[in-house]
Amino acid sequence: MPLLLLISFTVEVHKEVRACEENPKKPTISVSGAQAGSDQNYYVVEIPAQGTTTVTLKASGQTPCPTDDEKCTCQYNSDKAAQDTDGDPKFTFIKPLGTQDPNDGPNVNIDVTSSTAPNEYKFKVTKIEQLYKPCSKGWSGGVTSKSNTQSSDEVTILVCQVKVKCAKQIACDGESLDVDLEVSPESVKSSLSDGSFTCKKPDGGTNFENPSGQGSQIASAGGSDYTKWKVDNVRWYSTQNDHCNETSLYEVVGTVKVKGAKIQVTKASFTASTVVGGALNQGCFFGRAKFEMVFDGEPAIVTQKVDDTHWETTVSAGTFKRSCDSTAEVSGSPNSQFYAMISGEENAHVAQMENPTHAIYGKVFLATKIITEVTSKNPFRSFSEENSKKYANEAWDKAVKNEIDRSNAYLTQRNCDIEKEAKQQAGSSFCFTVWCTYGCR
Repeated sequence: MPLLLLISFTVEVHKEVRACEENPKKPTISVSGAQAGSDQNYYVVEIPAQGTTTVTLKASGQTPCPTDDEKCTCQYNSDKAAQDTDGDPKFTFIKPLGTQDPNDGPNVNIDVTSSTAPNEYKFKVTKIEQLYKPCSKGWSGGVTSKSNTQSSDEVTILVCQVKVKCAKQIACDGESLDVDLEVSPESVKSSLSDGSFTCKKPDGGTNFENPSGQGSQIASAGGSDYTKWKVDNVRWYSTQNDHCNETSLYEVVGTVKVKGAKIQVTKASFTASTVVGGALNQGCFFGRAKFEMVFDGEPAIVTQKVDDTHWETTVSAGTFKRSCDSTAEVSGSPNSQFYAMISGEENAHVAQMENPTHAIYGKVFLATKIITEVTSKNPFRSFSEENSKKYANEAWDKAVKNEIDRSNAYLTQRNCDIEKEAKQQAGSSFCFTVWCTYGCR
């Protein structure tokens, strides 16, 4: 019986895997976590005040397929087969910022925080490479890798920040306040557009209790320069039940477009003040009515020798009389919602002071009291003419001082009544009521 020689062999069959294209296009990059700008492939992300904003760039694309000459060839016939891919495609990025995840994967993650430098960052995919496994047993040839070396379009990520900056931290009621936008990086400042800003309470409220019924309003002040803004009329508002707060806090909030993408600006605050100064042009406001004079004329003083050793001086009214002339001093912004109240109050005080029949001021600085006090002591007798006149003048000066002191004490005692009347006539309200300014009920 002939001996049969048995020969066995194994051929592994390749699966046709289509992880490629015959003529692949250039890679593309998609972006999430940032706003699309007005320019193609331009994206904007604002620096957060706190926390992290993550921007992801995701590349996609394919490599060319192996040609027939590059495919695996069966050792026992002329069959051709594609190789199996070895892992995922590898992406080569130009990336000035961010982390590629995985190291050769399609994604680049950018974690934007308050410490990220504002700038325009440009990204590009320059290569996609696909590795291939060796040909299977019984097959030869094949390739180790295939690459798409076309570059993607460049993608720009603008990391930016726009801050509000008030020209001063405290502004008086009625004043104007310049507000600027600080843009980082400065190179994109000219791209600002469509700004919108509001002055709000710290809690976000926009209802204001004050004489005008309005809060501070902000508007563009630079025409096409969107970095220039202005509060034309700073307005105090009440924060207390009794309305006696001297200051009110505002926050300037809003949005502006940078390269066509709307971003929230970093807010700033300012204080509206009604602080009253201690003198003219001090503080935000000052108001005072003052006497220029309360008496006019001179008493008649006559001295004569009455015997060989004595002189006598007598005093009479002469031309001396009560003459109350007063003026009002007011400082502050005429645009203030309180200026008319302050001016009106001081003018009311002038009318009080110059009215000889006023219920309170009509009882002070009385020339008749001075004259009566001095004439009741007539004559002023001395051994010399000089001393006789001296005693009379001293008596007169003392009587004048006594009347002034009495009058000032009486006016102090009746101050609340005086202020109530003047403020009522002026229509004073809110932080300029008699309670807020003098503690009078």
